[in-house]
Amino acid sequence: MSTQKVVYFNRMEIGTKETKYLPEVMANIYDLFTKKMFKQIPELILNDNRLYLSGIRRIDLGIDIDTSGKTAVGIQQYAYAINISCVNPNEEIKYGNLKKKIDEREKILNTADIKEIEEEDISAEDIGPLNDTQVVVDPNRRIIGTCRGRGRLNSWYLKKFLKNLLSLKALSLSVILNSQGIADIKNLGVTKEITYSIASPDHFMKYRKTNRSEVFDMRFASYFKSSNMKVTLSSPGMNKKHIIKKAESLSAEEGTKNVKIVGINDGVEKTVDLIRNKLTYLGDWNPKNPVENEDYINFLDYAYMQVFNFIKETFNADKRIIIK
Repeated sequence: MSTQKVVYFNRMEIGTKETKYLPEVMANIYDLFTKKMFKQIPELILNDNRLYLSGIRRIDLGIDIDTSGKTAVGIQQYAYAINISCVNPNEEIKYGNLKKKIDEREKILNTADIKEIEEEDISAEDIGPLNDTQVVVDPNRRIIGTCRGRGRLNSWYLKKFLKNLLSLKALSLSVILNSQGIADIKNLGVTKEITYSIASPDHFMKYRKTNRSEVFDMRFASYFKSSNMKVTLSSPGMNKKHIIKKAESLSAEEGTKNVKIVGINDGVEKTVDLIRNKLTYLGDWNPKNPVENEDYINFLDYAYMQVFNFIKETFNADKRIIIK
């Protein structure tokens, strides 16, 4: 049965001093996986969760012409649709046996499996529920695309996993504005205000022991068990470039529910809603019954190709940095 599904796109920000050439890093990971050299692909243990790459598909993006040198050079480019598996040994129902090869880890826990576990003498640290998250990664323009759903990794886990997988010093995500959002921002002659709202189901508990001054209000919100916080910053002449970059970063955070920039356009006050103008793809999804990981992979593959021309027009492909 067909249903509508949304893919959300973000850009990976990696820092100006990062020397890793991501197309090469991803190509190496793809090569290791296809050769079943799984142990050489970085895994991550985070809050009792063990995250690892359990599937990868290469997507042909065609040839990009590099004109930065004396002669134009055609460079073959690829994106990658990846499956990230997450095993937590402290929960039950479905488990992934970490002593098995990656493509043999998944099993449904039942009476026969319990007997098998006892016979194989598998420790509790190697067993837990297995959840999967699919992501499309374009290393050339540092784009990722994800779907939302129950049991899937949130942006915090996703950033940690990708940072570890790609061996980066730092990684953050920023929102990508669609064509309407870009046009509205460009038309603002003066930027004078930014307002954002943050929702926290755990009443901002993770900020209670933080001593950084910029999160004092979140600690205050936690003290009163607040689940929402709204912040407004205003000034007659805000730096447009800096405020937009901050707004794009805020819009990519999991708990951010509202980000608006207020400015002046032809003498009239104008409000730009970044959340409503994020780059997404909405399309028909026709999964199997039951839904399989490949259904998500196919949808992400198709969705990225639908927005790829806009991505190419908006972002240049990264160039290899040569250190002399």
